[in-house]
Amino acid sequence: MRSLRFGAAGKRGADMIWRIRAHCLSSRIVRPKLKSTRIFFTKARAAELPDFLRDRFRVVKVPAPRLIDLPLLAASIVDAMLLEEGDEWAGSVAPFAPDELLIIAKAWEKRGMSMRALQKIVFATLEARDACQMRH
Repeated sequence: MRSLRFGAAGKRGADMIWRIRAHCLSSRIVRPKLKSTRIFFTKARAAELPDFLRDRFRVVKVPAPRLIDLPLLAASIVDAMLLEEGDEWAGSVAPFAPDELLIIAKAWEKRGMSMRALQKIVFATLEARDACQMRH
């Protein structure tokens, strides 16, 4: 009757199942130590967070980006692009010229000055620069 229950493996199959189960039950459960783990949440408004989260986390307010920060922000976006693997601009990218920064600023203002919009604008500016570059 036992061989029908466990199929062709018979008693060996049953023994294997019991050994696996015994191993799983005897294994010591290791709880990870999360004391040094940092957890970050992003939220537009801290007031929307539930009370139990607001009590356990430190709220850090980050100011909105300004036009005066544009040269540094654009440069850091280019640096992040260069760090990505397989980037077609790997090597060196010249800093943005004043007229390029002016065009980026106007486009960024129209798009609501969000960081995602700035990333897309910087990417498009670099592509336009590459397309208009003189080739030998």
